[in-house]
Amino acid sequence: MTTLRDDGRTFQELRRPVVNFQDNILSYKATDTTIFITSTPSNYLSFRIEFSPTLQLSVPLIRNFIEMSLQTASMLTIKITISDADRAIPAHVLNAVFAYCAAAGISSNGAVAVGICGQSIDGPDANVFYSEGSGKSYIFGEKISGGEVREVMEILRTKCAEVRIVLKEVMQ
Repeated sequence: MTTLRDDGRTFQELRRPVVNFQDNILSYKATDTTIFITSTPSNYLSFRIEFSPTLQLSVPLIRNFIEMSLQTASMLTIKITISDADRAIPAHVLNAVFAYCAAAGISSNGAVAVGICGQSIDGPDANVFYSEGSGKSYIFGEKISGGEVREVMEILRTKCAEVRIVLKEVMQ
């Protein structure tokens, strides 16, 4: 479990009472990870995690981050930026993200959209993502087939420096 340097708490111990949006942005520092939590005008919560090139992108880290996110808002953006653009994202991490979202009752065929970009997508509610070289664009909310999900995950794993997962209306 990653321990946050600021106060020694783990991700599992980060709950809504510690998130104060009066300053609009909070940052937590781990040994080689920086997490920024930002509230946006559109009532999204935007989470940006900046990893050092040497950090192992762990399944528990991502799972706990999603878990924490779901407790704070019905609409949120999780953006994972890896500082080394050439570094591959482990396939088991992407599998775990999809599996955990499915277990939480979030459909990967619409309510979950994965943004791929060679360049940054502007804003938390950008509604398209594009995989360079594939010739395909996807609109958030459009049904993505299992084959396309696998293709997207493979592109993410091998080519992309940014993963953005947008969960919408996940709490009734």
